[in-house]
Amino acid sequence: MGTESKVQHPDLVAYLRGKSNPAIDSTIQTLKEYHPVYQHFFALIEDICQLSPLDFFRPPTIDTLSFNDLEDLLIRLTGGTASPEERQRFIDLLVSSPGFYRRVLIKLSQAIPQPVMEEMPEFAGEFARLHSDEELLRAAGIIKNGTQTPGTEPGRGWLVNIIGFGQNIFDFFRPRRPVYAGLATAIAAVILVFAGVSMTRVPYGAHWETPPLDQISSLRGNGSASSLRAENNDPRRILQLHFNWIDQDVRKEDYAGAVEKLASPGAQTAARSLEEWLENPSRNGSGADPARLAETQGLLQDYYFYRGAAHLGNYRNHKKSLLQIADRKELGEAARALSKAEALAAAYSIDTGGRELYYLGLTFAMEGKKDAARRELAKISENSGYFPKAQALLKDLQ
Repeated sequence: MGTESKVQHPDLVAYLRGKSNPAIDSTIQTLKEYHPVYQHFFALIEDICQLSPLDFFRPPTIDTLSFNDLEDLLIRLTGGTASPEERQRFIDLLVSSPGFYRRVLIKLSQAIPQPVMEEMPEFAGEFARLHSDEELLRAAGIIKNGTQTPGTEPGRGWLVNIIGFGQNIFDFFRPRRPVYAGLATAIAAVILVFAGVSMTRVPYGAHWETPPLDQISSLRGNGSASSLRAENNDPRRILQLHFNWIDQDVRKEDYAGAVEKLASPGAQTAARSLEEWLENPSRNGSGADPARLAETQGLLQDYYFYRGAAHLGNYRNHKKSLLQIADRKELGEAARALSKAEALAAAYSIDTGGRELYYLGLTFAMEGKKDAARRELAKISENSGYFPKAQALLKDLQ
């Protein structure tokens, strides 16, 4: 079940505000009927609208919720325990932020069992051998001799326990129409059968290292979203603010939040502006200031390093989570950003301790590109703090 937005954010806003056109209405109606994620999404909106009056025309607000905060909010909204202020905040963010809209779809899609089979290719043989729902349920101990085991309800409790969305959340996440009930039951059974087995198998996941937090702290700027808008003519300040914002994301291992911030249009535009400035710093009258030049070079290199590490961390988090899809595009984004960081470190003679080499090597290892991984890891100096880690990874790559 993909998380791509099948309804573009402007169309969603128009629909919620009663200003859509027949084409948008027709698309949304079809999704309500046949797309499980959108079924739940629009059902949630309808449910909270019935609880209290909501204003869809309030001033824009900025999304600062982490994925954990978003999950907590969805728990309260779907359980009917959210306050009127929280319901209004959800609508404010939904109308204001395309990123928040997509994150809601991602969070809802995590509760749809259909993608699990795509993330467990190692169990493909088991699916081939267990030919029917009845066989699957019998193998899982849910039914015996054609009779359902007392106290069990396929496709219900396991989802609540795995996701941790709370006691009431399943009633919401259960499809309004049984469009995939048979598949959900089959997958639930296989999950139960293999509950004691490693379900996700992150390749070389044991070699993951949290990106250096102390280096983020040194890059953090003092400011807020309002100061970002006020100083949008200074790309250095913009990147510093983004580092400020991702600090807690990285500490909490919310790499999806870090990716969203570092891959945002504002951050990318700032990075491109710095690259253009560094190609000819004298045109801005600052080329004679070696300190500013070195600071700018380091800031740009840091941006690409942390963006690449965040993409890799996000892939790992999704890969190790039972009901999430690990998009291999994340590995490609990680490799591109880390390769850029490596090139900038060499071009500007920045001593980074080989951090981008290690994370790039790990990225290639997770992609299955062992030769490329070995080449990057072999570049790490014996004096680097990453050298022992690189040697351990190289040993596992043999």
